[in-house]
Amino acid sequence: MHDSPNMSDSRYSRHYAGRVVEDDDGNEYRVVMRFDVCPVCHGNGKHVNPALDDNGLSEESASDADFMEDYMAGVYDVTCGRCDGLRVVEEPDPTRNPQRVLDLWFERDAELEQDDAIQRAEIAAGC
Repeated sequence: MHDSPNMSDSRYSRHYAGRVVEDDDGNEYRVVMRFDVCPVCHGNGKHVNPALDDNGLSEESASDADFMEDYMAGVYDVTCGRCDGLRVVEEPDPTRNPQRVLDLWFERDAELEQDDAIQRAEIAAGC
């Protein structure tokens, strides 16, 4: 057996294992994938820590020369959570999949996002 990513890791199952979608009748459809530049980090593999940058920089931070030098140098950068620093993400190819397959993919993707959000909320609540 070849080494592979941890199958229980949600990022693995979401980005690699899910190349087949199923409709309500149980019919399975193969999804043709392609690699696109990550829409979060724009191909850099990292971005400013969202905890620091979500609400914009305060006037006090922006006027602090040492802080701004570190900020611009990437001291506060974190690995991109979308691509895990790989700079690309695997996405269904809209030119090589029927619209029905794309619709099923994005429905499933939305369900996975919702499941992830529920899991994060449960963890935050101590469940």
